[in-house]
Amino acid sequence: MRQALLLIANIARWAALSVGVARTSDAGAAPGRRIADDDRRYADTLVDVFEMVQDVRLRHQPEHLEAGETPSDTMRLRAMSAIEASVLDEAIREILAIQRRIANRAK
Repeated sequence: MRQALLLIANIARWAALSVGVARTSDAGAAPGRRIADDDRRYADTLVDVFEMVQDVRLRHQPEHLEAGETPSDTMRLRAMSAIEASVLDEAIREILAIQRRIANRAK
């Protein structure tokens, strides 16, 4: 999960820098900059993916605490339900697809 969250954060940083915003927390304040429809869809998809990953992560961390373990962002697929594994698989596919689109645009 840590890798998925890192990929999302890196794409957000790239997007912010590409519109002249130095910090991703200021991305909504890019003055006079129109965001392309494709970029808006990518952003919406990344928000959805981030929420899906966080949801799975936050459901499992209390289980770590109850077992006397330190909560972490590392999860084993066998510890997940089939639905959670499917959700994370889809999230990673979406992230990779956006990375490919960005790389193709950069060429």
